[in-house]
Amino acid sequence: MKKILTVAVVIAVAVALAPPAHSVGVIFTTNLKVTYSRFPGSGGASISGTVTGVGTGQPSGAIAPGTGGVIFSDPTCAEGTASGNITIGSSSDFALTWIRVGATVVLTLKGGGQTVAAVGMFTIPAGAASTCLPGGAGPVTASIIAVGPAV
Repeated sequence: MKKILTVAVVIAVAVALAPPAHSVGVIFTTNLKVTYSRFPGSGGASISGTVTGVGTGQPSGAIAPGTGGVIFSDPTCAEGTASGNITIGSSSDFALTWIRVGATVVLTLKGGGQTVAAVGMFTIPAGAASTCLPGGAGPVTASIIAVGPAV
C-alpha cells in the first residue's frame, strides 16, 4: 500500500509542476548546412538540413529557404551574422537570425506563434579555414548544430 501511495504522490507532484505541453518544447537542429558564396564575405547563403522538434506543436522536417532566403555578413572568419526566412517541413516561413563569434552561434527562430532560442556550434571545413583572408574564398559549406527551448 505504501508503494502505491508513494507512486500516486510522485505522479500528482509531477503533473502539478509540469509546464503545459503546448508552451515548452525543445528543438534540435541537426545537419544544418549553410553554403556561403564567399567566406568571409556577405551576400546570399544557401541553407538546407533538418530540424527535429520535441513537444506538442514543435516544427520538424527538412529546412528550405523561405521567402527572400537568407542573407549573411561575415566580415571576418571570427564573427558573423545572418537573417532571413526558412521553412521547416510543411510549416510556413520562420524568421531566422543568428549571431556568431568564432565557433559559437546563437540562433533565433520566430514563427507559428513560437520563438526558439538555440545555442550551437559552427564549423567550416578544415581546408576553408586557411582561406580566412580578406576577400575570402568560395563557395564554403559550414555546419551548424544547435539545441534550444521553444516557447
